[in-house]
Amino acid sequence: ARAIAVQPDGKVVVAGNVKNDPRGSFMVVRYLSDGSVDNLFGTQGFVFKYLYNQDDSPNAIKLTNDNAIIVAGYTWHTRVPGTPTADMIIMKLNPNGEPAPEFGQNGTVLFDHAPREESITSLDIQQDQKIIVSGYAYVSSIYRPVAMRIQNNTPYAVLLPFCTNWVVSTGIYVLIK
Repeated sequence: ARAIAVQPDGKVVVAGNVKNDPRGSFMVVRYLSDGSVDNLFGTQGFVFKYLYNQDDSPNAIKLTNDNAIIVAGYTWHTRVPGTPTADMIIMKLNPNGEPAPEFGQNGTVLFDHAPREESITSLDIQQDQKIIVSGYAYVSSIYRPVAMRIQNNTPYAVLLPFCTNWVVSTGIYVLIK
């Protein structure tokens, strides 16, 4: 497990990655307050997301005011043959574990800012439900900090006016099919 959140009703939501599972490597599971898997969440308690390969990983998880679940991290894929790259990924699940259809494509948005590697390492949700993420991007042979604020139901809008000190201000937003 890489991230954990406790819902107001005592249910525990855990995000992590799994290897060699055909359902995907990006995984979220919900447990009841007694420690048993909540079979009413996702598919028998689990949500798997197959992105590009088996090295995708969530790094952070938060709950919105309406108990939707935001999970963020990275996904590895090959954009240029022979050159693997990691891109930022944000996934939104409804409280029952189903992908939130209004968020990106089928609840998932990929942010592609850097030519090689980037990841979201932490996230928070403001009172107005805007999502704040931070992480890094590998640019010009240096890992540089990245921070963005995303409107909850408009995942393509980078709202903070970042422009200097190697904080990313714009990017290519790729929908996952």
